[in-house]
Amino acid sequence: MEAAKASKPDVSAVYAVDLSQRPVPQGDAAREKAALLQLARRMHDAPGEMLPRFVELAMELTGGISAGISLLEQTEPSPVFRWHYLKGILSPFNGATTPRDFSPCGITLDRSATTLTIHPERVIRQFGGTLSYDWRSTGLSVHIVMPLWPQ
Repeated sequence: MEAAKASKPDVSAVYAVDLSQRPVPQGDAAREKAALLQLARRMHDAPGEMLPRFVELAMELTGGISAGISLLEQTEPSPVFRWHYLKGILSPFNGATTPRDFSPCGITLDRSATTLTIHPERVIRQFGGTLSYDWRSTGLSVHIVMPLWPQ
């Protein structure tokens, strides 16, 4: 694990995103309302299907090429994020892990803010757990991570 500590992520490629300062594409209020109603119905009727549908709707509403949920797990010797419900081009990595301190997800938690990563391969130099691949092969040049906090 000493090698991992010596190679911290290149955070110069990660930016805190002030979404209020970015141009907002024309939304479709009816579509967004329908999505929220779908999620509410899923939570009531089939709670186990709510998060996968949340991810699908995120892709549908934003036009993203991939989406998923990263959950922090307290593991030994150090915490990891496990990817759940991955859709799109990253779906083959469903269930994979990344070290908490070597990922855009970790930087997002540290900053407690949405982050935008330009060229994620600059940040993700080293992976642990089950995830090991060339990030550039995914075609993702921009990566947005939003923290979801329990209320």
